[in-house]
Order: sequence, then structure tokens, then C-alpha cells
Amino acid sequence: MDNFNFFKNLHLTEDGHSSILKRILSTSGTHGYKDNFLRLFLEKIGVPYNVEKKWHVTGKKSGNRGMVDLIIYNDDLSTIAVIENKIKNAKEQPSQLYRYWRNEIFEPLLKSGMYPKDYLISKEVNENKEITDHYKVIYLTADGRKKIGKESMKRPESKDGKYDGFPEIFNFNVTEISYKKDIKNWLIDCKKVVSRDESLRLYLILEQYIEWIDSLE
Repeated sequence: MDNFNFFKNLHLTEDGHSSILKRILSTSGTHGYKDNFLRLFLEKIGVPYNVEKKWHVTGKKSGNRGMVDLIIYNDDLSTIAVIENKIKNAKEQPSQLYRYWRNEIFEPLLKSGMYPKDYLISKEVNENKEITDHYKVIYLTADGRKKIGKESMKRPESKDGKYDGFPEIFNFNVTEISYKKDIKNWLIDCKKVVSRDESLRLYLILEQYIEWIDSLE
């Protein structure tokens, strides 16, 4: 009985795992730890946390097709992290990461008026820490072995001119993280701030999810 692990019996899809992460990351979640878990996660992926901003964690439709698994952003869109969850090694849709970057990061940056289009689609944009620290495309896999599919990085075909002038291959740097390393270490940090005496159920959920991640092959 002591070896029972709740997550081993769920057979969750990628959407299911994204839902778990979303609920832990939520600053208004019923876990009761406000923004503690979100802060720790943003720290792991190198994103500064602004306590004066209101933060959101959700999944959302991106453009006319595709659903972003997780997107973390603040009210004025000065920080955005788009997360593609590939824990089950699902194949990417054509131009998937390219489209998510175009819709969720390029558009807000262009509308801000701070940067011209030619700069935002260039490789030089990856040298600007004001952008790369606050805007991230994250590719999340089980153990880091799955690599980003080439088709996901190709410019979409567009009859409406939406991608006219854009490079053939997606230029923006992608941050690659994994459950086995990054999510596990983040959850360990989360567990450290949880009071076992006051939040035993939450503590045990985090502990079992960490154990489940350890069992990934």
C-alpha cells in the first residue's frame, strides 16, 4: 500500500499534465500559496517576476488554429511565456512553434511600438535581454531527448500575406526544458515552501507527482 502512486494510475494525456501544471502555477489557486509556485517556476526559466503585475496562467487558442498548452503572461503583456508540452512525445503540427511565436509574442511586441518588424524577425533579437528575458517560447519534453521537429520551425503558408517578409525558418530562440530535470526540481522547490502540517494533501500530491516523474522512461 505504501507504494501506491495516484498519478501512475491516471494515464494522463498531455492536456491532463498541462492542467496539473496550470493549477499549481495559478496565483489564485485553491492550493492557497498565492504566487509562490509561479515565482519559483519563472525563476527556473529565467523570467523576472514583477510583484506589481497581475499574472495569468492558462491555455488558449492561438490564431485561427492550434491551442497553446500553457501561456503565462501579465496584464500589460510585458512578459509572456508560451509553453508547448510534449511529455507524450506527440508530433508537432506544421509550423506550430512558428505560429505560436507569431501570434503570442511577435504581435504584442510589434503593437508596443518599441521595435520594428524587421528587428523582431531577425536573429539579432536574440541578443536583446529586454526581450529574451521577458518573452519566451518553451519546449517541454519528458526527459530532453525529444528534439523540436523541423516542420514546427518552418514559416506557415499564408494566402492573406500574414507571413510576408518573414524568414523561412523561425529565428527566435526556443528554451528547452524537461519534466525529469526542470519540472522535477521546480516541484521539489515548491514542496519546500509547503507546510506538511498545514497542507498535508498538497504536500503529498507534490511528492507523488515528483515520484511519478522519476518513473518516466
